[in-house]
Amino acid sequence: SKLNDSHFSACQRAQEAGMGILLTVVGMPGSRANTGKGETLTVPDARAWADQVAADVARLLDKGLPIQYLEIWNEPDMPRQWGGTDESFARFFAEAGALVRPKVDARVMVGGPGMAACFGGGLRQFRLLTAACKAAAFRPDFL
Repeated sequence: SKLNDSHFSACQRAQEAGMGILLTVVGMPGSRANTGKGETLTVPDARAWADQVAADVARLLDKGLPIQYLEIWNEPDMPRQWGGTDESFARFFAEAGALVRPKVDARVMVGGPGMAACFGGGLRQFRLLTAACKAAAFRPDFL
């Protein structure tokens, strides 16, 4: 698995403070691009992404950690936060969501993405997302 001690520690601190957890997954779990240095994230395979994320969420839940939300990506509309086009993100989001939804505990809400409206295409991007979700038969729990 790609989870490490810092992930578990952060979740445990949130739990001890009486908080639930929103888990945001950007890129393939365990991979990291230094976008501050101009490294661009590559577009992950939706099936591999869903398999790894589902396994990681299960591990966190098995440890009794209160994962309540799973956010598919964060700020894909910001420069260097997504390695493809807005259209490719919409397809990835919908496909990954449709694949991960049946693999995670039903109590975990699946959705996203967090958007940086000052950078992105705003409503145009949400239209792309909702159209892709409809095509993939994925109904996010939150947008």
